[in-house]
Amino acid sequence: MVGLRNRSYYLALVLLGISVLSIALHQSGHLRPVEGFLLQFSTPVAEVTSLLTYRVLEVGRAFQELGSLREENQRLRQENAELRAKVIAAQEAQIENRALREQLGFKEANPVFDTLPAQIISRDPSNLLDFLIINKGAADGVKDGMVAVSPQGLLGRVILTGSNSAKVLLVTSPSSSVSAVVQSSRAVGMVYGQQGGRLTMRYIPQGEAIAVGDVVITSGLGGAFPKGLVIGKVVKVRQRDVELFQEAEIAPPVNVGRLETLALIRNFAPARLE
Repeated sequence: MVGLRNRSYYLALVLLGISVLSIALHQSGHLRPVEGFLLQFSTPVAEVTSLLTYRVLEVGRAFQELGSLREENQRLRQENAELRAKVIAAQEAQIENRALREQLGFKEANPVFDTLPAQIISRDPSNLLDFLIINKGAADGVKDGMVAVSPQGLLGRVILTGSNSAKVLLVTSPSSSVSAVVQSSRAVGMVYGQQGGRLTMRYIPQGEAIAVGDVVITSGLGGAFPKGLVIGKVVKVRQRDVELFQEAEIAPPVNVGRLETLALIRNFAPARLE
């Protein structure tokens, strides 16, 4: 124990002596060459250390800015999605308003009709344009035989009614036929549906005048449809001198495949179903 204390005492004296000697040599200038060498050696190390520190700080700032940019980008994407949703909603509102204005125009042009608006919820899956399914049924007062119209004219008639839906047979269906008249010449005939959404007017007497562009409307004969509903326009006339009748190809006034709503005439009771 005494030996350990003596060694510690001597070590302290040595360190103290070295310190005093270093101070004396520094003040006398004898350590300047050594200090210059150490300074020359330590300067590049300090520069490298400083550069590395700067680079590390720069990388840290870059990561921080990258995180901020990602947050800003996410915010802008969210705002863009919200704006797109608002634009789509506004466009849908405009389309609905236009449809309502068209329905109102039909009612103003045909004040005698009391109509029930309905939405189309399903179509003929065969793409033959034979029928539509609407979201109104017996609970809404719908009955078989009710006439379906669009603002442009005749669409068809109800052939099957459920509690909350109904099936509408279109005039373009091969199963459909409508007694018709050419509006300008009053030539009468029968309009039949054809595959692919086409219409043909048959049994027009050869002596009757009919031309491309003529409007064809319901005649009211037979009592299945009210008089005066637009069926379509003549796009082609087929005449043969050896035959008693002529035919005309009729273009429907509306693209049923793009139709979303229709109306049912409530105050017309068909005399019979064709």
